[in-house]
Amino acid sequence: MPSLNPSMGGGKKTRNSAVAPIFQQKAAKAQAPSSANSPSDSDSEISSHTVPDRVEAPLTRRDRRGFLENFHKSVAEELDKKLGPIMEGMADLKSARRPLNQKAMEVVQAHGGELQDLREQLRSLEDSNEDLNNRTRRNNIRVRGIPETISTELLTATLTEVFQHLLPEASTADLLMDRAHRALRAPSTNTATPRDVIVRLHFYHIKARIMKAARETPIEVEGVQVQLFQDLAPTTLKRRRDLRPLTQHLTQHGLRYAWGHPFKLIVCREGRFHSISHAAEIPALLDHLGLPRLPEPPPAASGIATSQAAYRNLPARDRNTLQPHAEIPRPDAAHS
Repeated sequence: MPSLNPSMGGGKKTRNSAVAPIFQQKAAKAQAPSSANSPSDSDSEISSHTVPDRVEAPLTRRDRRGFLENFHKSVAEELDKKLGPIMEGMADLKSARRPLNQKAMEVVQAHGGELQDLREQLRSLEDSNEDLNNRTRRNNIRVRGIPETISTELLTATLTEVFQHLLPEASTADLLMDRAHRALRAPSTNTATPRDVIVRLHFYHIKARIMKAARETPIEVEGVQVQLFQDLAPTTLKRRRDLRPLTQHLTQHGLRYAWGHPFKLIVCREGRFHSISHAAEIPALLDHLGLPRLPEPPPAASGIATSQAAYRNLPARDRNTLQPHAEIPRPDAAHS
């Protein structure tokens, strides 16, 4: 009988026979727990986590200071490197601007006199325009106190009675009125302060006689006191209000004054007459009159609030505008 070959599948496999790789991995996993508990393996694991022999000491204050100084130095060097070109450009701009500033100053100095002349011309034109405005109102009278109960249709008849009371010898033809109307503003809610009435008389000499008689004869309409004033431009009224502290100061010292045209305030003292046209001339006028200066006005006040400083800024020829007059013209209106 032929003998069977042990290598054939019919015989039992020996221990040294070859094993497939998949089975070798499983065998290794099965032996892992036993090998993990061996002393040699645990010693090697502990030795791998041994504490180092030497530990570095913490930074001292001197070390931190040195670190910060080095850091600041490096930042400063970096900023100088980045900002250096910019600073050089700014320096170039500053040096280029210096000649421009010098040129501008030369232009201002060269035209300073021209600018002052232009200011004087402008003020002269404003004064001339104000004077023309007042001349167009030369025949006008501003009547204050006529009650609002008197309608517009009855104003002419009422004013005729008032003027006839002041000038009994004047005829109706002499008292011819071109127009009469209330002041152009909203009616006042306070009936005690009615709107003014503005009337234009046709003849100037009649108007002048009426104004003269009104200063001596009291007038009443429906039991209400009535006053007559010269009709003036708004700018003239404002300039008179600005000079009101001065006129009160003059009155306290017993000095006479009057309003002139073109606009001026005329003052008499010891037979000499002086005039001013602007609030900036007040200090010079008081010096000529030998009167004390006005008290300082409150900050909110306008007009003469800056007269002292304005006088110092006036040119020399404007400071000498206090001219003597032969006589004081009688004002057309009461002092206001």
